[in-house]
Amino acid sequence: ANLLLYCVFDLLADIDAVQSKPLLVLALNTLSYSNYYLMLFNLLPAYPLDGGQTLDAWLGAVIGPAWAMRIVAMIGLVITAAIAYFAFPRDIWMLFLAFILFQSNWLALQSVGGPTGRS
Repeated sequence: ANLLLYCVFDLLADIDAVQSKPLLVLALNTLSYSNYYLMLFNLLPAYPLDGGQTLDAWLGAVIGPAWAMRIVAMIGLVITAAIAYFAFPRDIWMLFLAFILFQSNWLALQSVGGPTGRS
């Protein structure tokens, strides 16, 4: 959906009738790039994002659902740590986002028994 919205807003910003209205072009470009970055963020391989679900499905077909969930949850925890590290002193909203991602990935890891497979 974000890719479609990115393309639509980008095309609307490039129409000649809109080019004479710089404020409208600015708004359309802002919406376009916002959707582009949301799309990229949503593709990160961490739960509950679409990238995590996709990687889980691909790995689950090859190595089984339990190990796929362990791998994706561990990758998600690494991504969460990176987000928290870059956001720590300044950005409270990114820390909040990292906390939500941490909870989702930690619960997914605990639901399959952790990295060793023991319950």
